[in-house]
Amino acid sequence: MKSMGYKIELHHIAENQFYDELDYYGNISYNLQESFRLEIANAFSTISLSPYYQLRYKNYHAFPMKKIPIFDILYNK
Repeated sequence: MKSMGYKIELHHIAENQFYDELDYYGNISYNLQESFRLEIANAFSTISLSPYYQLRYKNYHAFPMKKIPIFDILYNK
């Protein structure tokens, strides 16, 4: 995935987790599923433009989700 900034590549485990969560929210509500998908897309866009967000450990960063606060997107640059 690329968004006018740095390129974002998902590790296969993260990609599987994303699709698992997408299915989970889809089983509850289509609107919830779309909200989750949109929030992830917005987070990736923000991270690609500004990857120096919240350094947590060594070179790993975290981007907290707003609408689904139990999730942080963890990444390294």
